[in-house]
Amino acid sequence: MPARVSRRRRWQVAFAACSIGLLVLALAPMELKEERTFAHSDKVAHVVAFACLGFAARRGWPSRLPAIMAGLLAYGAAIEILQSLMPLRSASLADLAADVVGILAALRGADLDVAARVLRERRRRDRRRQHAVRDLAAELLHHRRGAGDVDGDVPGRAVRLVGERRD
Repeated sequence: MPARVSRRRRWQVAFAACSIGLLVLALAPMELKEERTFAHSDKVAHVVAFACLGFAARRGWPSRLPAIMAGLLAYGAAIEILQSLMPLRSASLADLAADVVGILAALRGADLDVAARVLRERRRRDRRRQHAVRDLAAELLHHRRGAGDVDGDVPGRAVRLVGERRD
């Protein structure tokens, strides 16, 4: 049976595939006159491509985000330099600026991802607390009815839970 591939590894493979695909498209020979669907569609393509690369990179290597984003900037600059050396292609600072916008969009997405993760963790913690309070209340009710203390520290746990709630 084949080994299970982690999500992180899948994002790393997606990043590598997208990087290679982007390089091939960026260096492919073009006709003198390009067909554009709207003005500046080339810049939008740069933003989307580098935002996707940044997204895949931050999922594949979340602890190395600054280095990866700097690497993406160098990758965009290298593509522009290589395009300047190709016939019928040209380098453009505007393209590099669009790459930077895409990288920044991926960074902003990383910030939003972190914020969402923090909110999810807070909700989980609150749910655990609610379950603990509900269980404690059931034990206290059971204790008051004369059944006795189940674990010997019901009042102590009640004080700790109330104290936790104030933080």
